[in-house]
Amino acid sequence: MVNEEDFEQVLNRSEQVYPPKEFLKKVYQCLANFYRIAVGSNMLSSFDFEWNEFAKTYDLGILETFYALKVLEEEGFIGLSESFYAPSKIHFRVDPARLYEVQIAHAKLDPLIKLLLRTYGGNLFSEYIKIQEPKLAKSLQISEDQLIKSLQLLAQFEVMDYDQRKDKPQLTFLTPRYDAGKLPLNLKRIEQRRELTIYKAAKMVEYARQTRICRTQYIQEYFGEKTDNSCGICDWCKENMKAQDPEGTESKFQSRVIETLTESGELTLQQILEKLRVPATEKNLNFIRQLQDQGLITLHQNGKLSIHGHE
Repeated sequence: MVNEEDFEQVLNRSEQVYPPKEFLKKVYQCLANFYRIAVGSNMLSSFDFEWNEFAKTYDLGILETFYALKVLEEEGFIGLSESFYAPSKIHFRVDPARLYEVQIAHAKLDPLIKLLLRTYGGNLFSEYIKIQEPKLAKSLQISEDQLIKSLQLLAQFEVMDYDQRKDKPQLTFLTPRYDAGKLPLNLKRIEQRRELTIYKAAKMVEYARQTRICRTQYIQEYFGEKTDNSCGICDWCKENMKAQDPEGTESKFQSRVIETLTESGELTLQQILEKLRVPATEKNLNFIRQLQDQGLITLHQNGKLSIHGHE
């Protein structure tokens, strides 16, 4: 479930995606300082690049720096390798009890496992989490190579999936280095993209907040299309049907459909409606579609419906 804090976060984040020109120039200058590049030199030169380390070196905001780098890339001043956007990912394949057994049996891996749990929490057991090997190695006061070997060992023990990035992130200067104060940013284009990003975020929040029409109808409205037909399966439609059906007509109707198919085997939609002696209204058709969406009944190639699993 989303709440107003989530909405505010989305809106605030959209405003950060295109940082002010002063910050863009500052990040560009810091890059030149970081690699000691003189004005007019180093066109197409590539360097290993860890953006977290870079941001920390110059006391720059991590997220704001990430967005600034993306804008500098969009503007054609720098190029960022695929591994910049695709860092390594890990996921624990075992439950906490089994993981604890591994910590006891392999004491050398215990500090790493504790650090991973402390840093990324219980989400490691349910999803793939992006990691930064240099940062973890620094926390453990070991080399990055040692850390990678330990992660690979956990993967060999089938304790963890380790989707290692292909190579170190690379940053390439696509032009000779500019004087940061005279960096030829296309401010009009940047502002247009900024406004579009904020507009899209606002529309996404409006989509989630709105309660006046069906979600599908709202999307069609967004693209300039109009329809009076609701989808019957989104949260708005379901809540609307509940409000119009306080006595559980939907549940009773669907139970009758299942009973009819159980007794008769395969039937066409029209045959079902005839046996139930009900009209082919949008409401009744939606009730039957919901049974399909829930996997309770199956539509076969011959156009007939049956209980799921019935041949």
